[in-house]
Amino acid sequence: MEIGSIKFFERWYICITQSQITMDIKYPIGKPIYVENPTEEEIQGWIADIAALPEQIQETIEGFSDEVLEKSYREGGWNAKQLIHHLVHSHMNSLFRVQYALTEDNPTVMSYNREAWVNLDEKFGTPVELSLFLLEEIHTKMVLMYNSITGDEWQRTFENPDAGQFTILKSLMLYAWHCRHHLAHIKLITKN
Repeated sequence: MEIGSIKFFERWYICITQSQITMDIKYPIGKPIYVENPTEEEIQGWIADIAALPEQIQETIEGFSDEVLEKSYREGGWNAKQLIHHLVHSHMNSLFRVQYALTEDNPTVMSYNREAWVNLDEKFGTPVELSLFLLEEIHTKMVLMYNSITGDEWQRTFENPDAGQFTILKSLMLYAWHCRHHLAHIKLITKN
């Protein structure tokens, strides 16, 4: 990104000046935005975001030591390894939630304690390479699933006790954002 110029970034044109450079480090790409009636191009773009994440993470962390990957992007935030473990947990749950929505009428899905799950990976000594392998497999299945959804299936719903009702389409938007959101965190870690 060049200061004072217009660049295409995350599907939005932005123009920034030196005085406008501020970022909420907790939400480096902003909070999720849900589109009411997305185009097929937007839907395919979100699926592409999901498809691209495992390779983007691999490229981002390539050559970095465990010491770097154990740094956090902010005070109290997860380190790169924890973020990768969290992505596996979150996206595995997303896969199951959408499958429930495709096979049941507005099912209530289970929530999970994100922090506790990440702590379990640390307790187990889960290698980041294993989580990267699992993330790639989960994302392959997510892409196959989302590419098979048609018509009214996008409006099928599930109930999340923590966040309310989601359509499959809203879930796709959220998890595409979630990919870019945590990739931005990992990039913050590896650039410092």
